[in-house]
Amino acid sequence: MQRIAAGLLRILFPSLETVTVEQFAECCAEPAKELRRSIRQQLALMDEGYSPSLAMIEPRWHPSAPGGPGRRPPKTGP
Repeated sequence: MQRIAAGLLRILFPSLETVTVEQFAECCAEPAKELRRSIRQQLALMDEGYSPSLAMIEPRWHPSAPGGPGRRPPKTGP
């Protein structure tokens, strides 16, 4: 999902300075999640080893995290 969202971000917002967290969530993260869900369902139809349901997906970033969307928060501690 991360790669799909990153690709959509680069296509839809070539200048990253103009994107807001809300725009990223609406235009990149949600479509990426839906696409991944569709892929997972198709894989489940072809192979019984795949579950049609998705695991809980937690973003690695949070809107209040330093650096904004798509960037991991800085590591803390040793």
